[in-house]
Amino acid sequence: MLGQAAEQYAPRNLGTGVVQLESLGLFVTLREAQTIDAGSMALFVGELTASLRQGGPGIEITCVGLESSMDEAVASAIAQWAMGVLPVLAHWRGRHDCLSAVEQLATRGGGFEVLTGPTILRAAPEGAKTGPGVEHWMRRVGPELSGRRLAPRVHWLEMFASKSQDGSVQATCRWNNRDWSPGQQILANTATTWPTPEQPMRSCRQFALLLPRDGKTEELLLSTFWERLRGRA
Repeated sequence: MLGQAAEQYAPRNLGTGVVQLESLGLFVTLREAQTIDAGSMALFVGELTASLRQGGPGIEITCVGLESSMDEAVASAIAQWAMGVLPVLAHWRGRHDCLSAVEQLATRGGGFEVLTGPTILRAAPEGAKTGPGVEHWMRRVGPELSGRRLAPRVHWLEMFASKSQDGSVQATCRWNNRDWSPGQQILANTATTWPTPEQPMRSCRQFALLLPRDGKTEELLLSTFWERLRGRA
């Protein structure tokens, strides 16, 4: 399924959930995190990691599929990643995709080119392109990042928020594979302002990659404890 979702990038199946995307120079690994099969409803939670070398540090993204069968749930989770994350990775690796966009971000640590993926919506009003619940998350968290002295290397953000019919809100913001509470709070505060959805849950997610204007753009390095402590992660 993973190879089919990325067929335009010359996938090669290496077994044990690993696919090499030869035209991008990336290795993508799918790992099962949680599954629930209740007969008429199946839930699959998976982690997809894209790295420059097999087994090396990479960009971890959590994707969720909720469908009527487990195969459909796995396919849904992979499709979520292929739609929202893969276009950004392809752009970074020199294969521009019309689904990714480019913006600029100035921080105390220097300037960054920001590659953003499309907003992935669930249970939004049909045809909705703007309005409550249709968010460009990177623009929401950008001001918080501007005040930080980011290290001049590749950074990435996984951003997700949802609101349920009972009014409860959940939000996730992961910066370089780690939970980032300032971003999570921004997303949660925004989601509380959405109208109560007609469906059981409305959600909005987006992925962004930050490339330094003066720094290493061809490496994936995980931040150290001291860098996180100083806000340079």
